[in-house]
Parts: sequence; structure tokens; C-alpha cells
Amino acid sequence: MLHVGVFEKRKNLSNLIKAFATIQQQLPAEFKLVLVGQAGPKQNMDDSRQIEEAIQSYDLEDAVVLTGYISDDELAAFYRSANCYVFPSIYEGFGLPLLEAFANDLPTAAANAAALPEIAQDGALLFDPTDPEDMTRQIIRVISDNDVRQRLVEAGRRRLADFSWEKSAEEIISIMEVAVASRMKNHDASY
Repeated sequence: MLHVGVFEKRKNLSNLIKAFATIQQQLPAEFKLVLVGQAGPKQNMDDSRQIEEAIQSYDLEDAVVLTGYISDDELAAFYRSANCYVFPSIYEGFGLPLLEAFANDLPTAAANAAALPEIAQDGALLFDPTDPEDMTRQIIRVISDNDVRQRLVEAGRRRLADFSWEKSAEEIISIMEVAVASRMKNHDASY
């Protein structure tokens, strides 16, 4: 299981670790949770200490990997070798790692919160980020149900196409054309 992001409270990684502790009881021992990221930049938002405490309290030191900062090449290798992506954030402005997971054909489970459902749509199984049991259920489905995995990968590919640079450029041009036409109309009406 892979998660990429800064170790801030809003990322909800303590609940992910709690869910992973339950998942560990049902999966092979070699299954790992890899948390790619580092401490939050603002001390009042940083959750590093709580994450480490959660790992220790569930005795997961050998099952949870904290990578710290890694290079783009290393990150690409983690995406390529992961079994699934999990995004448990309570708040996200966008959620770029979802698109990275889709680009790497990773079946994904994500929080049903903030912008994530809108970005993921049918490309991820959604869970209540405040409910580790719901998170556990959805992650297990992503890991163990091959039909669900295939459906998510295909939906993720389709969803990724909605975020291409070409499509973004077309939308910006369209918005600019509407704005110019509106301004011209208002300008002509003032004469």
C-alpha cells in the first residue's frame, strides 16, 4: 500500500495506520504500508510524532516504511511497484497523487472528503476518513477483489484523460473566448 504526501494532521495518516493494523491481520506478513513524505512544514500542522506513535502502538515497525524525502525517480519506482494507493486525507485542495496513482494503473481507495470524490469519481473506492473500519473494508476490497481492481484501473485511466494538458489548455481558451466576447458585448452596449 502506498501513500504520498506531507505528514500533516489533515492527511489522516494515524487513521490509515490504525486501518492498516487491522488489514495486517488479514494479509500476508510481507505486505507493507509505504508512507512517502516528510514532516509538515508548519509545526502546528505536523503529525510526524503521532504517526510514529501509532506505528509503535500497533507494533508495525517492520510493516510500515517511512521513506522521508525521495527523488522523482525513486517516487516513480514506488508507484510502479505498489499494489494499491490509499489517500485518507480529511482535507485536500486538489489531490495530485490521485492522478499519479491513476497514471501508474494503481487501484485506489480514497477519503470521501473535500475535493477527493470530485477528482477521483469512479476511479477510487471511497471511504469515510473518520471511520477506520470503513477505510479497512474499502482497502481490503481494493487489494483482494480482482474485478474491483480492474474496474478501478480502467476508471482511473478514463478519469486521468480529463486532466490532460491539452484539455486544460482547451478549457482555458474557451473561458478566455467567453470573457472576451462578454467584454466586447458590454463595450458595444456602452456606445
